[in-house]
Amino acid sequence: MRPLLRLLRLPTVFTAIADVLMGYLMTRDTLWPAGQFVLLLSASSSLYLGGMVFNDVFDRDRDALQRSQRPLPAGEISLRTAVLTGIVLVVAGNLLAALAGFTCWCVAVSLTAAVFLYDKVLKTTTLAPVAMGACRFLNVLLAASVPGSWSSLWGHPQLLAAAGLGVYTTGLTWFARREAGDSRRPVLLTATAVTLAGPTIHGWLIMTGPAAVSQPAGVALLLAVVAIVILRRNLMAVANPEPATVQAGVRTMLLSFVMIDATLILFKTGSVRYALVTVSLLVPAMILRRWIPLT
Repeated sequence: MRPLLRLLRLPTVFTAIADVLMGYLMTRDTLWPAGQFVLLLSASSSLYLGGMVFNDVFDRDRDALQRSQRPLPAGEISLRTAVLTGIVLVVAGNLLAALAGFTCWCVAVSLTAAVFLYDKVLKTTTLAPVAMGACRFLNVLLAASVPGSWSSLWGHPQLLAAAGLGVYTTGLTWFARREAGDSRRPVLLTATAVTLAGPTIHGWLIMTGPAAVSQPAGVALLLAVVAIVILRRNLMAVANPEPATVQAGVRTMLLSFVMIDATLILFKTGSVRYALVTVSLLVPAMILRRWIPLT
């Protein structure tokens, strides 16, 4: 079971769940109807985990050289088992999205295509970070999708919220490209600037968008604190670009998805309860990361 959970990178799925909470609440005031929310949450989680599996399936030869401790190159899980697991998860994700509505299914199909495009075709190219950013962007839009309303996907504020996370993910992926090897300082510094452009977009949204809180500046300040934490950790990696410090920066950025999503939820709904529910996703992620690596 543990090799399977490592293959799935289970702790990181909580960042996708946070995205779903945020995206769903960008177009609704509450998590009701609960059935719709559960379907979209399950669809997103299944597609995310399936993408993680196929990431390792397509990367198995390179991992044998750079990350031989991963389940596939270590022989802890067979290729057949990994492929079957990935297929089940991807098919389940699309079926669950279809049950949520035709628009939801269309977004899920687009997300599936983006995942495979990244995993199989673009991962070793210069377009890889953009492709991964597109996956996060579409994951938020999947949660924000309303049955029977394609045009609602491209409205305010969900579009800017999704775009900000897409840019953030692009920078994170760029930062992490050589995390197991020789990272270069100029690349890390540039990637950090791109990463922080994401929260900058969100800050602009908070200060100009339809806030449900009386003091949007306070929410923007919370977001700024998250950005400063990320900047501090990444500058440590720039100063000492060893795999351990670079991977520490990647872990911080991954877990910061949850905090960014919680901040946007507070801005949109004004609900401290929903924001705290989102922040609580850090608890299982932090506990599980003791046994299951995030990267």
